[in-house]
Amino acid sequence: MKDGRSETTTVYNYSTITNNLLLIAPLLAVQHPKPFRDLLRPSQQKKNKKAKNKLSSHAPSSHALLSSLLSIWSSSSSTFARHNSSVALPILASSPPSSDSWQDPHGVRTTPPALPTDLSALPKEFGEKLAAAWGHLPWKVPKKLSADYEAKMAPESSSSSSSSTMKSAMLIGDFTQWGAPISSTTCYLGLMHIGPHVAYPAHAHAAEELFHVLSGSAAWSLCSRTSMVPPGGFIRHPPAAPHGVTTGREALLCAYFWSGDLEGPYWFTEGLCGECERRPVVRCMECREEGGENDGELEEEMVARRTSAGADAVS
Repeated sequence: MKDGRSETTTVYNYSTITNNLLLIAPLLAVQHPKPFRDLLRPSQQKKNKKAKNKLSSHAPSSHALLSSLLSIWSSSSSTFARHNSSVALPILASSPPSSDSWQDPHGVRTTPPALPTDLSALPKEFGEKLAAAWGHLPWKVPKKLSADYEAKMAPESSSSSSSSTMKSAMLIGDFTQWGAPISSTTCYLGLMHIGPHVAYPAHAHAAEELFHVLSGSAAWSLCSRTSMVPPGGFIRHPPAAPHGVTTGREALLCAYFWSGDLEGPYWFTEGLCGECERRPVVRCMECREEGGENDGELEEEMVARRTSAGADAVS
């Protein structure tokens, strides 16, 4: 006691002060956002920063992968590949990759398949770009397959379903629906991965399709013909031409390119050429050949690929 007055000792509780600051931080942040923004949601800010960094690394890696792939196509011996590269390159140059997060409205997103170990048929640079982008790509499972077709696809000796035996990632196309980092209504370009000993059923679609085999080999059916296409090879499916693919001991990785009627019908066939009879406006290669409209360039390329493939590798 000094001069008859009591002395009061103040004890500061820093935990209480911090809690009080957190309560009034939203009000203070309105007038002074910078000093108080870290008091609001520091953990959420870290999450947002991490997600942003992941997206920013995803977009350039996808762009670099596409540039490398289209460079291969532009110098390919395939007329179809060169033409498709001339369509896709301007899209790639004029459309910046999306930095938004794909919302996956159909619930089809899935984990990446195993990265192929043998990419010897392609330039080393492409393999490096593929490895860098692989885990960031918008991998999805097929939405068009019914339960019956899933059962047909899966190997009889395995409990796997199409969710694990077939996956694809769209790189140019519809971002909202399928997560393509480069948006386009002119064409679709992406990757398709099919596990070993899987048969994708005969089907057809209104769009024209070109496949580029990147790794593995498979038996490709087009109408009533079956061809082995080795890594590095191309195979074209005209609009409405029934086709399918069956893998052997190896998994298959391909790049695909769709053009023409992208939003047209997609249907499965019981017989290989039945749809040609029901849709005579667009005839398949087999029917065009019988009618004197043989696509000589396509046939010549397929024969060359079959010859270079050697013995049948599907077992």
